[in-house]
Amino acid sequence: MLKSNFRKIIETCPYKPAYIRDEIMRVHRNTFSGWMTGKHAPSVEDLFKLAYHLDRKVDEFYTWEEEE
Repeated sequence: MLKSNFRKIIETCPYKPAYIRDEIMRVHRNTFSGWMTGKHAPSVEDLFKLAYHLDRKVDEFYTWEEEE
């Protein structure tokens, strides 16, 4: 199963989450909140856009963990 690293990346980047949400991604706060909590995942296009702006690799946002 996929494990989200989204929150960890956002909280350790040099930008404030509100700036990323409003200025870079231009998404509604509920959408961004869903990404932060792992309730929802960004689209592939949004993930690539975010990775580009944060100078990260797309695969850093999620890791694969085997289910027990």
